[in-house]
Amino acid sequence: MASKYNRQPGDSILALLEPGEYVLNRNAVNEIGKENLDELNFEDSPRFNMAQRSEMQLGGMLGDMVGMQTGGSMQYGETTTDLPTFPYLYEKMDIQPVGEQRSKFEQANAYDPSSEGVHFEDYSRAVSDSTKTGQQKLLNATNQIAEQSATSGFAGAGGPQAVADTSRGTIMDDFISQQAAAQSSLFKGVKSERDDWLTTTGQNLLQLQQGEGTVDYNPHAANYVYNPATAPQGWEGGDTEPAHDTRFTEESTGDVYVYYSDMGWQNQGRG
Repeated sequence: MASKYNRQPGDSILALLEPGEYVLNRNAVNEIGKENLDELNFEDSPRFNMAQRSEMQLGGMLGDMVGMQTGGSMQYGETTTDLPTFPYLYEKMDIQPVGEQRSKFEQANAYDPSSEGVHFEDYSRAVSDSTKTGQQKLLNATNQIAEQSATSGFAGAGGPQAVADTSRGTIMDDFISQQAAAQSSLFKGVKSERDDWLTTTGQNLLQLQQGEGTVDYNPHAANYVYNPATAPQGWEGGDTEPAHDTRFTEESTGDVYVYYSDMGWQNQGRG
């Protein structure tokens, strides 16, 4: 067995280092273990942060573009999706639940932002996987360049350096492409959750309308303050606000009015 202090094969690999870096001899590498050194060098204390580098190249697109939280506004390209709300649904359908039906309807059909969580988990996993893959590719490319440099010498170092630049560029392009695909999937998944809620809740609102549980949309209903001047002709209640669901028939027209605490008097037509 050859001695570990044998001079063979001798120095044959040229290396370019920056200040602060340290080279271990082969005996030290064998003692510590290559896998342990790789973990220290590329996982625990890497020289470059692949994710941060991509963020700079993408203009902070990783995470910043989508806010990285459920229940918020998200934008991808020219398209934006916002957290769905009942006022938006009521305005879109031009109807809203009437009186006490509103609070019951909104409680039963409230949107749950946590339903978006699975899409953010998938996104996070994809980012982590592509980062690790990119780091491994960079490591492999660096090792290949080192081997090429050892055989070409300094005079031919320009060739390996050009290959290194091309290799790094290709790896980064692949990494950016994977990030874009992950962002697209995240946006589509979250938007789908919100669109499904609008569709389902809209159908429930139509069912409520068939049961005469809706009225025309009124954006000011939530902030309604009783105004005695709006009372139907002949109403003798004075300035006191009527009780919710109070009914009154106007003698001159025969129209039936119903008072709702969140909307005021509503003409229901002739009784």
